[in-house]
Amino acid sequence: MSITAFPESLGDVVQQALDKGIKVVAFDVNLNNPKVPQVEQSDHALAKQALEQAVKDNGTSFNAGYVYVAGFAPLDRRNEVWDTFKAENKGVVEKARFGNVSDTTATSTADQAKAALRANPDITVVFAPYDEFARGVKLAAADLGISDKLKIYSADVSTADIQEIIEEGSPWVATVATNPAVVGAVSIRAAALEIAGEQVPRQITVEPTLLTQKSLREAGVKSIEELAAKIPAFSVSDAATASWIPAKLF
Repeated sequence: MSITAFPESLGDVVQQALDKGIKVVAFDVNLNNPKVPQVEQSDHALAKQALEQAVKDNGTSFNAGYVYVAGFAPLDRRNEVWDTFKAENKGVVEKARFGNVSDTTATSTADQAKAALRANPDITVVFAPYDEFARGVKLAAADLGISDKLKIYSADVSTADIQEIIEEGSPWVATVATNPAVVGAVSIRAAALEIAGEQVPRQITVEPTLLTQKSLREAGVKSIEELAAKIPAFSVSDAATASWIPAKLF
Protein backbone atom coordinates (compact mmCIF):
# COMPACT_ATOMS: atom_id res chain seq x y z
CA MET A 1 0.00 0.00 0.00
CA SER A 2 1.31 3.48 -0.95
CA ILE A 3 -0.52 6.55 0.30
CA THR A 4 -0.56 10.36 0.16
CA ALA A 5 -2.96 12.55 2.18
CA PHE A 6 -3.19 14.50 5.44
CA PRO A 7 -1.46 12.76 8.38
CA GLU A 8 -4.33 13.44 10.80
CA SER A 9 -6.74 11.44 8.67
CA LEU A 10 -4.37 8.54 8.07
CA GLY A 11 -2.70 7.71 11.37
CA ASP A 12 -5.34 5.31 12.68
CA VAL A 13 -5.97 3.68 9.30
CA VAL A 14 -2.27 3.10 8.73
CA GLN A 15 -1.86 1.57 12.18
CA GLN A 16 -4.78 -0.79 11.48
CA ALA A 17 -3.07 -1.86 8.23
CA LEU A 18 0.25 -2.43 10.01
CA ASP A 19 -1.49 -4.46 12.74
CA LYS A 20 -2.84 -6.76 10.01
CA GLY A 21 0.64 -7.24 8.56
CA ILE A 22 0.08 -4.97 5.56
CA LYS A 23 3.18 -3.11 4.41
CA VAL A 24 2.69 0.66 4.04
CA VAL A 25 4.73 3.27 2.19
CA ALA A 26 3.76 6.96 2.43
CA PHE A 27 4.45 9.73 -0.05
CA ASP A 28 4.77 13.40 0.95
CA VAL A 29 3.01 12.92 4.28
CA ASN A 30 4.74 12.58 7.63
CA LEU A 31 2.99 9.88 9.63
CA ASN A 32 5.65 9.86 12.38
CA ASN A 33 5.53 6.08 12.33
CA PRO A 34 8.92 4.29 12.42
CA LYS A 35 7.42 1.32 10.55
CA VAL A 36 6.40 3.39 7.51
CA PRO A 37 8.98 4.49 4.92
CA GLN A 38 8.41 8.09 3.88
CA VAL A 39 8.94 8.86 0.18
CA GLU A 40 9.29 12.57 -0.53
CA GLN A 41 10.62 15.05 -2.99
CA SER A 42 13.13 17.44 -1.47
CA ASP A 43 11.44 20.82 -1.24
CA HIS A 44 14.70 22.24 0.06
CA ALA A 45 16.53 20.98 -3.02
CA LEU A 46 13.79 22.32 -5.32
CA ALA A 47 14.17 25.82 -3.90
CA LYS A 48 17.96 25.66 -3.67
CA GLN A 49 18.42 24.68 -7.31
CA ALA A 50 16.02 27.38 -8.50
CA LEU A 51 17.83 30.05 -6.50
CA GLU A 52 21.23 28.83 -7.65
CA GLN A 53 20.03 29.33 -11.22
CA ALA A 54 18.76 32.80 -10.30
CA VAL A 55 22.25 33.70 -9.06
CA LYS A 56 23.84 32.21 -12.17
CA ASP A 57 21.61 34.39 -14.36
CA ASN A 58 21.51 37.57 -12.27
CA GLY A 59 24.46 37.60 -9.88
CA THR A 60 24.15 37.98 -6.11
CA SER A 61 22.64 41.47 -6.13
CA PHE A 62 19.10 42.03 -7.38
CA ASN A 63 15.71 43.30 -6.28
CA ALA A 64 13.26 40.45 -5.89
CA GLY A 65 9.60 39.71 -5.57
CA TYR A 66 8.68 36.62 -3.58
CA VAL A 67 5.46 34.61 -3.78
CA TYR A 68 4.61 32.70 -0.61
CA VAL A 69 1.64 31.59 1.48
CA ALA A 70 2.41 30.16 4.92
CA GLY A 71 0.80 27.04 6.31
CA PHE A 72 1.45 24.67 3.41
CA ALA A 73 4.27 22.25 4.31
CA PRO A 74 6.00 22.20 0.89
CA LEU A 75 5.89 26.00 0.64
CA ASP A 76 7.08 26.38 4.23
CA ARG A 77 10.08 24.15 3.51
CA ARG A 78 10.88 26.13 0.35
CA ASN A 79 10.56 29.32 2.39
CA GLU A 80 13.26 28.10 4.77
CA VAL A 81 15.65 27.99 1.82
CA TRP A 82 14.61 31.48 0.70
CA ASP A 83 15.29 32.89 4.17
CA THR A 84 18.73 31.25 4.25
CA PHE A 85 19.46 32.45 0.71
CA LYS A 86 18.71 36.07 1.63
CA ALA A 87 20.84 35.85 4.76
CA GLU A 88 23.77 34.56 2.70
CA ASN A 89 23.29 37.03 -0.15
CA LYS A 90 22.89 40.50 1.33
CA GLY A 91 22.70 42.02 -2.15
CA VAL A 92 19.38 40.30 -2.73
CA VAL A 93 16.61 42.61 -1.55
CA GLU A 94 13.07 41.32 -1.11
CA LYS A 95 11.04 44.30 -2.31
CA ALA A 96 7.61 42.67 -2.20
CA ARG A 97 5.98 39.52 -0.85
CA PHE A 98 2.58 38.35 -1.99
CA GLY A 99 0.64 35.20 -2.86
CA ASN A 100 -2.70 33.45 -2.74
CA VAL A 101 -3.77 29.81 -2.65
CA SER A 102 -7.35 29.26 -3.76
CA ASP A 103 -9.44 27.75 -6.54
CA THR A 104 -8.05 30.55 -8.72
CA THR A 105 -4.46 30.71 -7.49
CA ALA A 106 -2.90 31.89 -10.76
CA THR A 107 -5.37 34.71 -11.44
CA SER A 108 -5.48 35.83 -7.81
CA THR A 109 -1.70 35.86 -7.66
CA ALA A 110 -1.63 37.79 -10.94
CA ASP A 111 -3.72 40.58 -9.40
CA GLN A 112 -1.39 40.77 -6.40
CA ALA A 113 1.69 40.61 -8.62
CA LYS A 114 0.48 43.51 -10.74
CA ALA A 115 0.10 45.69 -7.65
CA ALA A 116 3.52 44.64 -6.33
CA LEU A 117 5.29 45.19 -9.65
CA ARG A 118 3.65 48.57 -10.19
CA ALA A 119 4.74 49.66 -6.70
CA ASN A 120 8.25 48.26 -7.19
CA PRO A 121 9.30 48.76 -10.82
CA ASP A 122 12.90 47.94 -9.88
CA ILE A 123 12.04 44.25 -9.27
CA THR A 124 13.92 42.17 -11.85
CA VAL A 125 13.60 38.68 -10.36
CA VAL A 126 10.60 36.86 -8.91
CA PHE A 127 10.98 33.67 -6.91
CA ALA A 128 7.65 31.84 -7.21
CA PRO A 129 8.27 28.34 -5.79
CA TYR A 130 4.98 26.82 -7.02
CA ASP A 131 4.02 26.66 -10.68
CA GLU A 132 0.60 28.28 -10.20
CA PHE A 133 2.36 31.22 -8.55
CA ALA A 134 4.74 31.49 -11.50
CA ARG A 135 1.85 31.39 -13.95
CA GLY A 136 0.21 34.27 -12.09
CA VAL A 137 3.35 36.40 -12.13
CA LYS A 138 3.81 35.71 -15.84
CA LEU A 139 0.23 36.88 -16.48
CA ALA A 140 0.90 40.06 -14.52
CA ALA A 141 4.13 40.77 -16.38
CA ALA A 142 2.36 40.36 -19.72
CA ASP A 143 -0.49 42.67 -18.66
CA LEU A 144 2.00 45.31 -17.51
CA GLY A 145 4.17 44.93 -20.62
CA ILE A 146 7.31 44.13 -18.64
CA SER A 147 7.95 40.50 -19.62
CA ASP A 148 11.32 41.50 -21.07
CA LYS A 149 12.39 43.13 -17.78
CA LEU A 150 11.58 40.22 -15.46
CA LYS A 151 12.88 36.70 -14.77
CA ILE A 152 10.71 34.16 -12.95
CA TYR A 153 12.07 31.09 -11.13
CA SER A 154 9.72 28.40 -9.87
CA ALA A 155 9.20 24.83 -8.71
CA ASP A 156 7.04 22.02 -10.13
CA VAL A 157 6.19 21.36 -13.77
CA SER A 158 3.36 20.27 -16.05
CA THR A 159 2.77 20.20 -19.80
CA ALA A 160 0.97 23.54 -19.49
CA ASP A 161 3.96 24.98 -17.61
CA ILE A 162 6.37 23.80 -20.30
CA GLN A 163 4.28 25.53 -22.97
CA GLU A 164 4.43 28.79 -21.02
CA ILE A 165 8.16 28.52 -20.30
CA ILE A 166 9.25 27.87 -23.89
CA GLU A 167 6.92 30.48 -25.38
CA GLU A 168 8.67 33.33 -27.20
CA GLY A 169 9.40 36.24 -24.87
CA SER A 170 8.40 34.34 -21.73
CA PRO A 171 9.89 35.70 -18.48
CA TRP A 172 9.51 32.25 -16.86
CA VAL A 173 13.10 31.13 -17.31
CA ALA A 174 13.51 28.11 -15.00
CA THR A 175 11.70 25.64 -12.80
CA VAL A 176 12.83 22.68 -10.69
CA ALA A 177 10.72 19.54 -10.44
CA THR A 178 10.54 15.84 -9.77
CA ASN A 179 8.86 13.40 -12.13
CA PRO A 180 5.59 12.05 -10.64
CA ALA A 181 6.12 8.77 -12.52
CA VAL A 182 9.55 8.39 -10.92
CA VAL A 183 8.11 9.15 -7.49
CA GLY A 184 5.52 6.44 -8.12
CA ALA A 185 8.18 3.96 -9.21
CA VAL A 186 10.25 4.69 -6.10
CA SER A 187 7.17 4.16 -3.91
CA ILE A 188 6.44 0.82 -5.58
CA ARG A 189 10.05 -0.29 -5.21
CA ALA A 190 10.00 0.68 -1.53
CA ALA A 191 6.83 -1.37 -1.03
CA ALA A 192 8.43 -4.33 -2.83
CA LEU A 193 11.48 -4.13 -0.58
CA GLU A 194 9.24 -3.98 2.49
CA ILE A 195 7.33 -7.08 1.35
CA ALA A 196 10.62 -8.89 0.74
CA GLY A 197 11.70 -8.12 4.28
CA GLU A 198 14.71 -6.05 3.22
CA GLN A 199 16.00 -2.97 4.99
CA VAL A 200 14.26 0.16 3.74
CA PRO A 201 15.33 3.67 4.82
CA ARG A 202 12.66 5.50 6.79
CA GLN A 203 13.27 8.63 4.67
CA ILE A 204 13.51 8.15 0.89
CA THR A 205 14.19 11.28 -1.14
CA VAL A 206 13.60 11.66 -4.86
CA GLU A 207 15.99 14.34 -6.12
CA PRO A 208 14.62 17.07 -8.43
CA THR A 209 15.84 18.23 -11.85
CA LEU A 210 16.58 21.80 -12.93
CA LEU A 211 14.68 22.66 -16.11
CA THR A 212 15.71 25.92 -17.75
CA GLN A 213 13.98 27.65 -20.61
CA LYS A 214 17.14 27.20 -22.66
CA SER A 215 17.46 23.46 -21.97
CA LEU A 216 13.79 22.82 -22.77
CA ARG A 217 14.00 24.73 -26.04
CA GLU A 218 17.27 23.09 -27.10
CA ALA A 219 15.86 19.62 -26.38
CA GLY A 220 12.65 20.40 -28.24
CA VAL A 221 10.52 19.57 -25.20
CA LYS A 222 6.86 20.55 -25.41
CA SER A 223 5.19 18.17 -22.96
CA ILE A 224 5.82 16.09 -19.84
CA GLU A 225 6.05 12.97 -22.01
CA GLU A 226 8.76 14.56 -24.16
CA LEU A 227 10.49 15.86 -21.04
CA ALA A 228 10.80 12.33 -19.67
CA ALA A 229 12.09 11.07 -23.02
CA LYS A 230 14.50 13.87 -23.90
CA ILE A 231 15.97 14.88 -20.53
CA PRO A 232 17.19 11.61 -18.97
CA ALA A 233 17.83 13.05 -15.50
CA PHE A 234 14.09 13.66 -15.14
CA SER A 235 13.30 9.99 -15.70
CA VAL A 236 15.48 8.14 -13.21
CA SER A 237 16.14 7.77 -9.50
CA ASP A 238 18.43 5.36 -7.71
CA ALA A 239 16.35 5.56 -4.52
CA ALA A 240 14.93 2.30 -3.11
CA THR A 241 16.56 -0.05 -5.60
CA ALA A 242 17.79 -3.64 -5.46
CA SER A 243 19.50 -5.95 -7.94
CA TRP A 244 16.38 -8.10 -8.26
CA ILE A 245 14.05 -5.17 -9.06
CA PRO A 246 13.82 -4.38 -12.78
CA ALA A 247 15.11 -0.95 -13.78
CA LYS A 248 11.77 -0.31 -15.51
CA LEU A 249 8.65 -1.33 -13.61
CA PHE A 250 6.31 -0.06 -16.29
